[in-house]
Amino acid sequence: MQHRDIPKKNVEDGDDLKFAPYASRVAQGILNYSQNETFIISLEGEWGSGKTME
Repeated sequence: MQHRDIPKKNVEDGDDLKFAPYASRVAQGILNYSQNETFIISLEGEWGSGKTME
């Protein structure tokens, strides 16, 4: 059993928090950004809520 605060590194490991659809939309927004100005992203949430990504 994996400790809950250790990030999963593969899609095959599952999406226990059901954040995959949201993460996909955020990733597409980042990839589609085409301005020459600064781009800042802030992710906020309680400890253990699924913010960590490697």
